[in-house]
Amino acid sequence: MKIFDYAISEITSKQGYSALFKAFIVIATLYLVSIIQVTKITLPIVADSYKLKYEVEQELKKRSRF
Repeated sequence: MKIFDYAISEITSKQGYSALFKAFIVIATLYLVSIIQVTKITLPIVADSYKLKYEVEQELKKRSRF
């Protein structure tokens, strides 16, 4: 119970709020950077797959639904 009380008092202190805010900023930044990196990798792959799909459909004289 002492650990819980200590954690609550630390979080609700001025330094605790500051630390939580800094942690939020770091986690949000890491999240955005990772989303950008994943997007840079996946977008060219998806674009190439659609290009190949349309080439195959054109070769087979099929009409695309999209």
